[in-house]
Amino acid sequence: MIGDDMEQNVPYARIDGFGPPEGFKAGWHVTRDKVALRYMSWGEDVARARAGQCRGTLVLTHGRTEFIEKYYEVIDELLSRGFAVFTFDWRGQGLSWRPLEDRFKGHVRDFGEHVEDMREMLAEHVTPNFPGPYFSMSHSMGGHANLRIAHDLPDAFEAMIFSAPMWGIQLGRGMILALTLAVARLNLMLGRAEAYVLGGAEQGIADEPFEGNKVTNDPGRFNRCMDLLRALPDLGLGAPTYGFFDVSMKSMGMASQADYLEAIKTPLLVVCGAQEQIADNQKIAQMMPHLTHGELVVVPESRHEILMEKDAARAAFWSAFDTFMTDR
Repeated sequence: MIGDDMEQNVPYARIDGFGPPEGFKAGWHVTRDKVALRYMSWGEDVARARAGQCRGTLVLTHGRTEFIEKYYEVIDELLSRGFAVFTFDWRGQGLSWRPLEDRFKGHVRDFGEHVEDMREMLAEHVTPNFPGPYFSMSHSMGGHANLRIAHDLPDAFEAMIFSAPMWGIQLGRGMILALTLAVARLNLMLGRAEAYVLGGAEQGIADEPFEGNKVTNDPGRFNRCMDLLRALPDLGLGAPTYGFFDVSMKSMGMASQADYLEAIKTPLLVVCGAQEQIADNQKIAQMMPHLTHGELVVVPESRHEILMEKDAARAAFWSAFDTFMTDR
């Protein structure tokens, strides 16, 4: 079923038994380059009604292919902990503006755009309307954008939580890695930056099977995401482009340098799954010693999407979150 915030004319998906927590507002933000980003929020009044207090505001951002609706359960858990919540679809996914005519191509022109989008969201929506202190929580690709935000906007957040951040990608080793990089370079030289990567297409829109997936061990939460995509197919996103691959590799390379990381002073909690098959846990572990205010927690029996995992893995994440956020 498709809902609509009548005041702002903002569509959103809901399915039987799973919709946005009560008290939300939705809207469109028009950026400096005149593109529209969809956002939803739950204010101080909602947090107080749920938890008897408001501990501040948490800005929640998502991974590649993800969208606001997928996080209704997580938002509900944050509200129950006393946090007001602001969340938005990154440009290029969800119902926000997409850069290519084929809306299902996963394409990013420059991760610096995400930093500037966050700067605008904070300045125009969050800090004028929501109480501090301000925190962020991000997943996967959003975790890469937020690492850059921690560096470029050092005063934006009091603390930041990362779920399986895209600080490195598992691309294989040796000859496999060399071949992958060579194919990407060739396609970029041929002007195919906006083409799907080899083997990619409009895959995984709403019919991806649970069997063999790399993101979660929980069939219920996996199929719930598929149901949301069937309810509102425009939320879907297919494979990345060669341009996305190129921009991502360059950005991750820059942000993994020791001096870049050592400049980040914001307290960080990084949570990874022990069964990770997408993000590069080894790379994350190599980066952590340079994040002098960072803490790493590894969750057993969790794949990439820890917050979409079985209850035991999710409980481990929330335990780490609650400990990290004590007295903040």
